[in-house]
Amino acid sequence: MNPQKKHTLPEGWEMKKLGNLALKVGSGITPKGGRETYLSSGIPIVRSQNVVDGRLILDEVAFISEKQHQKMKATHLRADDLLLNITGASIGRTCVVPSDFKEGNVNQHVCIIRLDSAKSDSNFVNAFLSCESGQKLIDSYQVGGGRQGLNFEQIKSFPIPLPPLPEQRRIAAVLGTWDTAIEQTTELLNALRARHRGLMHQLLTGKVRLPGFGGEWKRVVLSDLFERVNRRNTEGNTNVLTISAQQGLVGQGRYFNKNVASENLANYFLLYRGEFAYNKSYSAGYPMGAIKRLDQYDRGVLSPLYICFRMRNEAENEAKFFTHFFEAGCLNEGIGEIAQEGARNHGLLNVGINDFFSLRIVVPCLAEQRAIAQVLDASLKEIQYWEAKLEAVREQKRGLMQCLLTGQVRVPAEVA
Repeated sequence: MNPQKKHTLPEGWEMKKLGNLALKVGSGITPKGGRETYLSSGIPIVRSQNVVDGRLILDEVAFISEKQHQKMKATHLRADDLLLNITGASIGRTCVVPSDFKEGNVNQHVCIIRLDSAKSDSNFVNAFLSCESGQKLIDSYQVGGGRQGLNFEQIKSFPIPLPPLPEQRRIAAVLGTWDTAIEQTTELLNALRARHRGLMHQLLTGKVRLPGFGGEWKRVVLSDLFERVNRRNTEGNTNVLTISAQQGLVGQGRYFNKNVASENLANYFLLYRGEFAYNKSYSAGYPMGAIKRLDQYDRGVLSPLYICFRMRNEAENEAKFFTHFFEAGCLNEGIGEIAQEGARNHGLLNVGINDFFSLRIVVPCLAEQRAIAQVLDASLKEIQYWEAKLEAVREQKRGLMQCLLTGQVRVPAEVA
């Protein structure tokens, strides 16, 4: 998108440069000493990670002293300030400081845009900058298509399609209704996920037993229940799999939008539906790597760096129970003990195959395995239902933004 390109605007709309709408455009600094100067309490200092999806998230905010805050008077935050991330991977993310925000500051990665309330509505401008057209506009200012950073003069030159102020407020109010629905659904999802984690911890460890079950669980080693899969890809299968935290074992083409594996797949392991794979690479939420079951395809191939395995006897154990068991990280403590400390190969934990299958676990009888799996399946299904609902609301909002922020659909005065 060429920022200088002229747009056909609806009747009554004008194209205004952001600098002409703002009383202030500027960013703060990181206090001398960096992270080490941050406190556990005090005055919040907003960083780029606090500006997320149109909202100011203060769950993991850093703090500075009152003395340091006063040294940074030029970047004291006010309610209704528009914040814009101007560096790094999160460049272009925006939010509006809420009306109940008391005091705070920003570092150099976050720009404060203080708008003249007589000319523009901060929530409207925030909506425009966060919509597809606004993000394309921001991208267009990055040299060579990269996302290195934005300077204040670029920000001031942003062309903003602006309806009359009363219409700006009406549009912001309509979009705010969708924002409220998104926030409420997100809060519900967070509660459901927390409940699910609690259920996994209680049920998969035997700390809480389901009605009708008692007695000791059986102590076994992993190899008692599972055996290694090391069949090679002699059939020429090209469905190269990778592990996704959210989607499980998925094709690389779907996950990366391209295949990143070696062209020669003959040495890869061939995995069948229902079999498991352990990725020894740590990632967010998986400090000891992730174990997933192949559910989405009949067959696929995996790099020899994975440890692949299957159940020895599906008539004696419930695969769904162990899918939850592995997902809950019930092997983490054992893997931590067998992994050679500090020894990593290409970012992988140094876990030997024999050591892996020698891990000791405690499991219930088949009937209790199935009962636990049913409870956790139902809990997970509810989460997936609300995840789909949340995505549907977000998609509705994206469509609404496209209509309202371009003037394709006008909001009549009686909607206000």
